[in-house]
Amino acid sequence: MPDTFSLLVLFILLIQAAWVLASRLLEESERQRIINRPLKEVYITNTELEAAPARSSMDSDTFYFTRFRRSYTYFLGDKKCVDRLIAPGSVVLSEEQMNDLRAAFGSTKRFYAYVDPEGKERTYLTAGPPLLSWWFIAAVFGVIWVVVLISLFISHPFIFVLLFGAGGATLEALKNSHFGEDLRDYLQPVDQELVLLDFADIVKAKELIEQRITAE
Repeated sequence: MPDTFSLLVLFILLIQAAWVLASRLLEESERQRIINRPLKEVYITNTELEAAPARSSMDSDTFYFTRFRRSYTYFLGDKKCVDRLIAPGSVVLSEEQMNDLRAAFGSTKRFYAYVDPEGKERTYLTAGPPLLSWWFIAAVFGVIWVVVLISLFISHPFIFVLLFGAGGATLEALKNSHFGEDLRDYLQPVDQELVLLDFADIVKAKELIEQRITAE
């Protein structure tokens, strides 16, 4: 049976797990709110994503935030606005996902983004995939279950602290994990052919008006 010290350490781990789940729940709630915003056309002026800070992980991979180093532009009425965000939440992009996203921005510069109609909140290029899933919840509880199960057979405080550290690091890695889906699949590029068609219609209408004025 675990002693008082082990129970205290385990309680701290449970608090961390609750914080991880609560953080993702809040981010998913924000994502659901963003989905209901109207879509506005934005113009991507750069494809350089901002690298995430160094993370405590078993590998040395580079990860990227879902935001640009420099802003993109859009108009809210006749007001010119700028923002840098791509998707909500703290989930990061892997090197491969960043390259795929950069390729998507390289093929077109105009996308639809979720814009706050009142212009008070941040704009997002996409709502992205769900940030809280059943597998994520199962993974968090799985970490706790493994720690609890092993602690039933360990009485040495030093070994239990190591186990707690491993469990805490795993929970932190889950919290900072990158997207399980390709973010570029959630982008909504503007139909360039439709834009060109609309422009052609405008030019044609202008010519007809000028011809009518000349005739009169």
